Amino acid sequence: MKPLGRSRGFSTYERLALWGWEAGALTAENQMGSQLKLAAEHPEKARRTLEQVIEFKEALYRILSSAVQSKPFNPADLGLINAALDRANDFMIIEYCEQNEFTFAFKGQADELDGMLWPVIKSAVDLLMSKELKKVKMCEGGTCGWIFIDTTRNRSRRWCSMDDCGNPEKARRHYKRKTSQK
Repeated sequence: MKPLGRSRGFSTYERLALWGWEAGALTAENQMGSQLKLAAEHPEKARRTLEQVIEFKEALYRILSSAVQSKPFNPADLGLINAALDRANDFMIIEYCEQNEFTFAFKGQADELDGMLWPVIKSAVDLLMSKELKKVKMCEGGTCGWIFIDTTRNRSRRWCSMDDCGNPEKARRHYKRKTSQK
């Protein structure tokens, strides 16, 4: 899954559903199909859901950015996260996996337009409450602004990914060094 970023957004509910499927929040193509059918049957609710998802994403981005920069966050952003968590918790259940292991799941996820967001909300809350929060960084590549978790041993990762920002940034610095030596 790609790191969290501000500039890359969802313009339609269909794009949100596609992201949900690609990210694993919708676990089967038929779930995505049922979400799209539900959105077509309730276009105004789909529009509101899309707005809520964008609000959640932006609030989470601002909170994580504040954490990265060791700055205070806006309590209203935490209010948006808590409202989303409250909604997701209404559908959260515990399921048995195997060999005496249990996991969280969400009942009725395919029947709700915002159902694909519930596992994302849980993951975001888990991150905010974990020691992993200290490993959250912001990409140093130009105007990228993506947020990622640095899992390197020495916490030296600087870019969201080598393909998106790392290689172009390294090439830019190399070109700058070469031209300044002449």
